[in-house]
Amino acid sequence: MTRRERIDAFRLRLDGSTWEAIGAILGYSPRTVRDDLYHCIVRKPRQPNIKPAGLRRYVVEVCGGSVRKLARETGVDENLLYRTLPTGQIPPETAAELVRATGRTYQELFGPEERREP
Repeated sequence: MTRRERIDAFRLRLDGSTWEAIGAILGYSPRTVRDDLYHCIVRKPRQPNIKPAGLRRYVVEVCGGSVRKLARETGVDENLLYRTLPTGQIPPETAAELVRATGRTYQELFGPEERREP
């Protein structure tokens, strides 16, 4: 859909038109209109800059990608996390606190990335 068509589709939807009606007006299937508009307003969470892959997965899945939320939930200093997570040079006492607070094992959070066979 073009930008203009998206704007028109949003207006029609806000005015109460169904996906079928909007699709008929613009010449697209109802599913195409719905999916296109949905992707305009929903974004995938940005991948945080965290070196240990397991910890990055945890932050994305549990904390919505927010290092700030990780700090709040674990009690670990936010500034320390912002300084150390991108390099992966996390002090042992901080790593131990993250393991304790998240309920995950050290291997799950800081272990080597598992290789998946194609």
